Amino acid sequence: VHDLGERHAPHLCSKLREKIIAGIHGNLQRIFILSPLYLMRLPVTDPHDRAGYFDLSTDTGSDVRKQMVKTLRELGIVVEASHHEVAAGQHEIDFEYDTALASADKAVTLRYALKAIAHRNNLHATFMPKPIFGTAGNGMHVHQSLFTLDGNTAFADLKDEYGLSDIAKHFIAGQLHHARGMCAVLS
Repeated sequence: VHDLGERHAPHLCSKLREKIIAGIHGNLQRIFILSPLYLMRLPVTDPHDRAGYFDLSTDTGSDVRKQMVKTLRELGIVVEASHHEVAAGQHEIDFEYDTALASADKAVTLRYALKAIAHRNNLHATFMPKPIFGTAGNGMHVHQSLFTLDGNTAFADLKDEYGLSDIAKHFIAGQLHHARGMCAVLS
């Protein structure tokens, strides 16, 4: 992520990298990413199976997912879960919480690796939001947390009416304030 931006906007990229590494007001940001995808038959017309969530009998993607998890582990990515998702041909692979920068790099690595493994199995992996009309869509979930340097959550305040610290309220307000710009970059 850093190297690509460095060539095109070196000053902006280095400032962004400094902010990500420094954390937010001395707190460490941790990210947990869930990345659903569809495995499609080639030529890309249909999902590769008809299974659904918790459907072990018709989940023909389990062997491909095992290859994906094995490869991700070999690349240093700790996989917390992998399973079939709701729609036919839809799968999800989740990796452990990490720093914002490491999570961004792992998300890019995950996409390239999963596409390569699908191709090796004569399938096409797509992370498109809605590749098949009328079925469940894909949407990368990015869970964000802030921790103090001593490992406690920076978002909790048991004395607050809603259990949220001031830093949590400011964090949420900042995300809402910048939502339009974030969508332009993240979509």
